[in-house]
Amino acid sequence: LDPENRHPVFVEPSLPMSEDDDSSLFANRSWFTGRYGGRLFYDTRNELPNEDVFLLQNRLELRAKLDFSENWTAVVEGRLEHRLWGQGDPDEPNLIVNGDHYSGVFEPCLRDAYVSGRFGSFFLTVGNQSVVWGAGTLSRPADVINPQDYRNGTLDTPGDQRIPVFAVEGNYVFERMALSVVVIPFFEPHAFDVIGTDFAISRALMRGEGDAALVDSLDQFLDPSIQPRLNEGLGLTNFPDALPGNISAGTRLTGTFGGVDLGLGYFFGWERIPFIYVDPELAELFSLILEDEEFMQDYDFFGLIGRNPEILGLQESLSERAASGETLLVSEYRRQHTVEADMATYLGQLGIRAEVAYNPQRTVILADFSSIRRPALSAALALTYEKSENFALHLEGFWSHLFDMPEAEATALSSEDNYGAIGFIQFGLAEIDGLARSRWGDLGFRFGGLWNASSKDFILYPSISFAVSDVVDIGLGAMFFFGPELSEELTIGGLYDANDQVFFSVDAVF
Repeated sequence: LDPENRHPVFVEPSLPMSEDDDSSLFANRSWFTGRYGGRLFYDTRNELPNEDVFLLQNRLELRAKLDFSENWTAVVEGRLEHRLWGQGDPDEPNLIVNGDHYSGVFEPCLRDAYVSGRFGSFFLTVGNQSVVWGAGTLSRPADVINPQDYRNGTLDTPGDQRIPVFAVEGNYVFERMALSVVVIPFFEPHAFDVIGTDFAISRALMRGEGDAALVDSLDQFLDPSIQPRLNEGLGLTNFPDALPGNISAGTRLTGTFGGVDLGLGYFFGWERIPFIYVDPELAELFSLILEDEEFMQDYDFFGLIGRNPEILGLQESLSERAASGETLLVSEYRRQHTVEADMATYLGQLGIRAEVAYNPQRTVILADFSSIRRPALSAALALTYEKSENFALHLEGFWSHLFDMPEAEATALSSEDNYGAIGFIQFGLAEIDGLARSRWGDLGFRFGGLWNASSKDFILYPSISFAVSDVVDIGLGAMFFFGPELSEELTIGGLYDANDQVFFSVDAVF
């Protein structure tokens, strides 16, 4: 089973078991594969206080697959990852290995771990798995089953970003169609950093001296070595318990008609963007404290009150309201309905993929980091061209719209109408006659990018790779972020504008 393609298509074993074999005692066939990926990132710009200037990432993935019989398969996959990073020292030469306040994290995790069985036309998969919905576009509006890992910024591929979850999936195949039902008993959130790294929200939001002082205070009160370990629990007051009433479930119908793959699905589950409500008086109090640059340097409460006497009145009012039982701060995950439709077809080597998703209520983060919920419609249309394994082209347009948005409310990281283009071109010199049999044929180029026309964001991903052998590749690449100033608008490109990076990579499979 391909974890990126959960459609119920099984290939009969080339060496079927004999009637005398006892499949309950041993595995008929087994596969063991591994993948290593090493990355050394280095910032091309070092402008923000306490900014990390390098990241060394090593990741090892091991995967085992066992075919116990023609009808039963088990898969187990684990990942070991180590990340080491350091901040820049402005008093020293700007060298790749130069840094200060080194931090390192080792993270073992279980990825796929499931058992799959076939009972005639019915297929059942139970365990940790990735359930992929949609047509395979890059923006993936219909891919709502699994949470995503955003801790590496935007460099990871969709398959690497997707976090497997414990699920029970059943597929029933009839004629040219298949009906899928998936149940997810336990909630898993997106993975992202609030503090501790360059892609953490707290570091990227430093807009002035006061904000830099706030991050300095975090480093003083929370040692940098423990900050990445605190991210999972920060900012939430209500996390869905592992109880029967908190399960998520969905169903999807797929079929092929006239060479066109069609899909229609419905999912009811937990939205993975938290809903946040901050009482206006509490927000005003926070604003007065965080915008007072002197207090962020000396922590003198008497001086703070002397400069902002209204703090006393706010504190008294908030205390009385809290004592009376009023809710002043809410941060929680809420339920969400999703209806999706998708299609994919090929005209020769040209592929056409499209998907659309509708949410009656989606959490929208506003510029002041409070939240509202509004209906939302998202869509993507992609054209792909795959001439060979040495040449591939993917061009995609994306669009989303938030309905009934208040005119006076500004959004963060998105907008009422969000639209743009994303894509990549991949070219290997082996495609050129005369170079395929030479070492030049082992050289490949890839250029990817994202342009958000609504937010004026622009992200570029150029890279070059060289196949040292059949199993080892090395590469050089870069990430460049462009966006409006954070003081004007909060967007992805502006958020990470100071995080332009170059990187060296080593990849191996076995």
